[in-house]
Amino acid sequence: MIASACARIDPLYGDYVRLAALTGLRAGELTALQPQDVDLAAQTLRVQRAHSRGKIGDPKSKEPRTVPVVAPAARILGKLTASRRPTEFLFSRPGGRLHHSNFRTAVGWTQLVTDAGFPGLRFHDLRGVAISTWIQAGIDLATVRSVAGHSDLRMTDRYSHLTPGHLSSARSQIESYLGVVPDDQRLGGGEGSNT
Repeated sequence: MIASACARIDPLYGDYVRLAALTGLRAGELTALQPQDVDLAAQTLRVQRAHSRGKIGDPKSKEPRTVPVVAPAARILGKLTASRRPTEFLFSRPGGRLHHSNFRTAVGWTQLVTDAGFPGLRFHDLRGVAISTWIQAGIDLATVRSVAGHSDLRMTDRYSHLTPGHLSSARSQIESYLGVVPDDQRLGGGEGSNT
């Protein structure tokens, strides 16, 4: 919804939002991406630099990292890398590179997210969407920490919100591992049965 609203202003803005939510990259990492960082055959991208305070430097973690590229992100990256030189910025035009502050102004971010029903949503929250999705998909926290570029596991753990459905799933996995048959699946009584 937010990406579609941004895309109506400029298709590049929609791609920027979609990639943030799919890859978990920070705004400065996205605006510093180059075709040489993308390996569509391996379905990965390499975060090696970030735009911060008007210049290109190291990512926040100071260490390069590799991020998996899921199919929707691969389609966007394929389109963005198709006609660019290896060291050209993906989020650029003949007039120059996309800057996050200019993006926010151009789309009217605060009003746009309010109109979309997400008042107060920050662009950085899209990173949280990606990280929470990875955790909910069952990726272990150590891998999520590495992919997200967190300095320690405590930062990653902030994104691991448990819902009743996740707790139920965890219980089922533990019972399956232990060979326990839940009471509601027992036929004809037996140990632990109330019949």
